[in-house]
Amino acid sequence: MSSRPGSRARTYGPAAPRWFTLAWTKAGRDPERILAWGARLSGDRQWFIQKAIGWWLRELAKSDPERVRRFLADHGGALGAVARREASKYLGGQTGAAEAAR
Repeated sequence: MSSRPGSRARTYGPAAPRWFTLAWTKAGRDPERILAWGARLSGDRQWFIQKAIGWWLRELAKSDPERVRRFLADHGGALGAVARREASKYLGGQTGAAEAAR
């Protein structure tokens, strides 16, 4: 969090990463940016960061489930349980359940 006066992160607290970045996951956007953020932050153990990654992947799964499955195969081991659970929410079938259990 920034200590600059007027900083949004300071004003909105630790939940800010989730909803400030969620628009990047909507259909029609290039998901590579959000996937790169997710890969870079996958090892961060802060709950809000893991929740944000899960939300990003969950939203992307609505329009591109295969890309989310590939991300989980590559980076799922580094993600926390909350991120894997959120990411798998719309994958359905055995694949989503298997990824969430990992």
